[in-house]
Amino acid sequence: MGIGKKIRIRRKLKGVTIKSLAEYTGLSVGYLSTLEQDKNSPTLENLQKICEILDITITDLISEERHGEVIIRSDEAKTSKFSQYNQISKLYDFGYNNQVYEYLIIEPGKVELPPQWRHLYDEVCIVLEGQLTIIIENDTYRLKKGDALYLLAQQRHSVINETNEPCVSFWVFQK
Repeated sequence: MGIGKKIRIRRKLKGVTIKSLAEYTGLSVGYLSTLEQDKNSPTLENLQKICEILDITITDLISEERHGEVIIRSDEAKTSKFSQYNQISKLYDFGYNNQVYEYLIIEPGKVELPPQWRHLYDEVCIVLEGQLTIIIENDTYRLKKGDALYLLAQQRHSVINETNEPCVSFWVFQK
């Protein structure tokens, strides 16, 4: 798999649009698009800018071999905070079979409606604590503790917490 494809996959996993990546890095959308298609090669400086935004290392991108992990401690998980949506995401990638696990916490509180994500892979969500509202295209689903939802690839969706209690959910997907 080429560096560009790895960048595209990681960008989509993080829910970052190519336009946002361009804004954050100062690189053009056209350059990033051809890079993600493996039609050009990035400079080391541009690669570093991209890696900082996507929370990965250059080694992650150029390494062909992945060594599987047996255990990932909470402080070792790739943590992303989305303050505008009251969300904290912890990704656990053990390096086997491209399976990734996400622990998502959504704190209560009024927020703007999160963007509609769309991924190249199917996902499964299980609510561990609280209640989770998932908007899939034009349908709204309210899940409570113990409920699970299967989300098909390419379906536009948003996740929100409409209650006064924290919501904790667990997601499984292929990258």
